[in-house]
Amino acid sequence: MKRLSVWLCIILYATTTYAANPVSVKFGNPSIFKQRVKAVIEFDYSNAKVGKKDLNTYLKDRGENFVRDWPQDKITAGNLFITQFNKKNKDGLQIVANTETATYKIIVHVQDLDMGNPASSFIPFSPAKSGGCIMSGIIEIMDINANNIVCSLSVNKVKGMKSVSETSRIGLMYYDLAKCVCDLIEDSPNEVIVPDEEVESKTEEVQDSSDELNVINVEEIESKTEEVKKSIPSKSKLTYPRFHMGIRAGGTSNTYAGDGFAFPYGGIAMDFRIAPIPLYIETGFYYMNKGFRINGSHSNNTAIMPLVSSYHFYLTKKMSIQPFMGGYVGYGLDAENIDAGIRVGCGWNFSRLYVNMGYDYGLIKYENYYFNNSNGTAFITIGFNWAGSR
Repeated sequence: MKRLSVWLCIILYATTTYAANPVSVKFGNPSIFKQRVKAVIEFDYSNAKVGKKDLNTYLKDRGENFVRDWPQDKITAGNLFITQFNKKNKDGLQIVANTETATYKIIVHVQDLDMGNPASSFIPFSPAKSGGCIMSGIIEIMDINANNIVCSLSVNKVKGMKSVSETSRIGLMYYDLAKCVCDLIEDSPNEVIVPDEEVESKTEEVQDSSDELNVINVEEIESKTEEVKKSIPSKSKLTYPRFHMGIRAGGTSNTYAGDGFAFPYGGIAMDFRIAPIPLYIETGFYYMNKGFRINGSHSNNTAIMPLVSSYHFYLTKKMSIQPFMGGYVGYGLDAENIDAGIRVGCGWNFSRLYVNMGYDYGLIKYENYYFNNSNGTAFITIGFNWAGSR
């Protein structure tokens, strides 16, 4: 059994470390990217399909807002490719806005798009790329003076990280595409791969159609960098808070044998980040009345200390959704009883404002004149975080 575990670890490491690069060379010499030259870039969506629909039909089906916003959205998304590529390939080819200084043109032909879905962003501990945007297509590098394609790269299902926003998912896909292209550049030998007949026959067609492509203004893209940083909550852009501390107040509904009644609930909460990702351990000290209504109202003032793990999904730099799960221990001051159980729930945070809902499932039975059963408590709180540090 021990030997099997070792082999499973080796296989897992190998598959994650040496996963195939989704970008490969079709023909030409990718070492062009290593030269200290300048290039402009175009993103061509003229033949792009989303599922079985062409991109224009997809946007129209999504609504007028999608059609209206797409020209700016594709600029915002393309910025991630340019920023990441220029950063990783800083000693080689750089993407610029001025066509007069550029000797090459990079054309990204988008063929197939899977826009992904936002649902994965709300699932605790789901993989970083679960629900991310996927793209297949071709990247061509054209010598502007010679007016011919000198290198062509194939893109096979490059996938970006998850995000709630569709524009962000496309941008994060381009961010990952830039990394894949740069990895290919680093590993590429200084040799020319000869194109097959089919590629050669299409070279003139691509050259003739290249003038019709929509050129993205790189200067305008770079001016949007700060806006993109705020709108796309990627790990490389966010600095996650190290801890939070605040007050909470709300109410509970406690159940014994199906009965329920509302009681007050409040206390002090704190959490601490325990990993580079926004994973936190949360605890605190609370007053909770775990009372009940049977033949009148009966109080059971209880001191509660929860201990839960929480993952913070950042929708923006200041707003996050925080599902949590763990346990709690408590002591009933009126009934003089020990209480313990499982706690689950979800919180929402905006700046210093915090709201959450949850449920405590008691694991210890109460035995007295009124009932013989474990305790279940639903709660809702609103709070204010007065302390926190990044």
